[in-house]
Amino acid sequence: MNTTTVAVCGSLLMLFPLAGALVNALAGPRLPRNAVNLVGTVSIFAAFVVACVMLTLVVGAPASAKAATVSLWQWINLGHGGLSVGVDLTLDPLSAVMIMVITGVGFLIHVYSVGYMAEDRGIARFFSYMNFFIFSMLVLVLAADLVILIIGWALVALSSYLLIGFWYERPSAVIAARKAFITQVIGDVALVIAAFLIVLKVGTLSIPGIFASAGSFPSSGLLVTGICSLLAIGAFAKSAQFPLHTWLPDAMEGPTPVSALIHAATMVTAGVYLIARFHPLFDRAPVAQGMVACVGIGTAVMAGIIALSQVDIKRVIAYSTMSQIGLMIFAVGIGAYSAAMYHLAAHAVFKALLFMAAGNVIHALHDEQDIRLMGGLAARMRRTEVCFLSGTFALAGIPFFAGFFSKEGLLGFGLTNGPGAVPWILYIVGLVINVLTGLYAFRLWATVFRGEAQTARVYAAHEAPPMMLGPVTILAVLSAGLGIVLGIWALFLHANVLGGVFTSFLAPVFTTATSGPIAVDLGTWPAVLAGTIGTLASLAGAGFAARMWLQRRPDPSAVLERLPRALPQLSYNKFYFDEIYDALLVRPTIALARTTRKVIEPRAMDGWVRAIADACSELGGWARDYQTGLIRDYASYMILAAGIFVVATIVLVSR
Repeated sequence: MNTTTVAVCGSLLMLFPLAGALVNALAGPRLPRNAVNLVGTVSIFAAFVVACVMLTLVVGAPASAKAATVSLWQWINLGHGGLSVGVDLTLDPLSAVMIMVITGVGFLIHVYSVGYMAEDRGIARFFSYMNFFIFSMLVLVLAADLVILIIGWALVALSSYLLIGFWYERPSAVIAARKAFITQVIGDVALVIAAFLIVLKVGTLSIPGIFASAGSFPSSGLLVTGICSLLAIGAFAKSAQFPLHTWLPDAMEGPTPVSALIHAATMVTAGVYLIARFHPLFDRAPVAQGMVACVGIGTAVMAGIIALSQVDIKRVIAYSTMSQIGLMIFAVGIGAYSAAMYHLAAHAVFKALLFMAAGNVIHALHDEQDIRLMGGLAARMRRTEVCFLSGTFALAGIPFFAGFFSKEGLLGFGLTNGPGAVPWILYIVGLVINVLTGLYAFRLWATVFRGEAQTARVYAAHEAPPMMLGPVTILAVLSAGLGIVLGIWALFLHANVLGGVFTSFLAPVFTTATSGPIAVDLGTWPAVLAGTIGTLASLAGAGFAARMWLQRRPDPSAVLERLPRALPQLSYNKFYFDEIYDALLVRPTIALARTTRKVIEPRAMDGWVRAIADACSELGGWARDYQTGLIRDYASYMILAAGIFVVATIVLVSR
């Protein structure tokens, strides 16, 4: 690849969203709404065009030259042998996939926002935040220096804080934004400590330099295990994985386009990207990999169970996001990096679709989000229902929608490439997740669009305007079309879709001197059997959901009555994690602050301040006695001081 072209394209890719953010932030309040909309959307479309050009550079490059690192300028240079930090960019197949997802799906969400936020007075501020978020994500995924990556990582947290708390007049939105920011800061701290340990070991913060020195880390060594564990904590915080997951559902307080952008298309997948990017280190830390895989699969199960009982339409989708991200984290934990990235790209499409289709429903029902007050919307919002159903099929992994190949490829890799007896355990858990996904996905669709209307609002509902329906339709076609095209490829051309297309494209990234080529052969009979059983599990979940919420055989309320009361309560109350954290962290902190304010501050802190004041007052009173106002007294003081000075000088000189 031509490095000059890469440098120019990379600069433009980040410049367009940043320019859109600055224009709307500085001049937006004085611009007409149409101009604000145009600046906000065209800047991201321009970035998408540049991303397409960069993708062609990667595709057209020879197999041995599909990665290029360019330096825009040297930021910090401490001299020969000292630490240096450069604003460097890396373009390779992995970053190419990420920038296409960020700008492509991001552009459709921006177009959707024009219609969804049509009546909001803060539209300039909204698009400024959205553009800044895209800029932050691009900095993160293109960074070739760990310091620049950390800066992008922190900017993503800042922009998500601004977007979640966009409606700042709502106390719940402010609390949710603060919660998301604080949780992500935990991950930021872990990431910074990991960077500190890396630079102590290899002496560089350049990401290609770190990977070139990966062989200096002893396999399974304590240092590399600690570094990868810290990186994993950063990923868990950003991707809402246990135990740092509680911020994601509360982040639904932001506008629906924000939910689609942050929690479906970009930010929550940053943790998956981080682990995949640092795979040369993780490949040398099997203990950390096992931790990542277990946390991912555990979070996926937990979130799937919680999603079954939630009644807020956006929260159900949010927990499905948490569950699907858990599958991706599980995949990178077992070394299925290509499978994880394939599912990341597919998930960005159908999850953004589900959020925006849900936004159509919320918009039509005048901000109603309780699914118990919906029902019967299919007759009034037929196109939205069809689009939502396309996303539901993709989410559940129904053949041949976008999520089908990615999910079954992921499970197939886990069964055929895992160590010892663990793959069978994790694979069985994966089957449970498939059943849960089918259950909560089709429960949501059936409750919202089928059955009888539950409120008068439903009868007054109408289809979304074209500006909102257009992007949703495009994503629905992609959710269905991508899967159908890949299905035809697999069935009629007998091609190994995942191994032959996506894995081959990402092979230059996931082939290293230390780990060798990382690929998965899905043509073997165990993998085919694993995928088939996984598909049957997805269909079983969808079938159970159809019987329960469409045919009412059995009625969901009757099923709930047969279950132990604690189980539905655990699911509905999100396993009481918020209450546990409140009892263990929030309340003790508040109690400590109150004790400090009432006891330590007045007695200790204020006490020594008052003691100093009293001492100064006493000193002043003593000095006041010598201020007589008589010239003879002052002259005496001066003669005495001069005498002391002369004597001291003579003594010092004589010595």
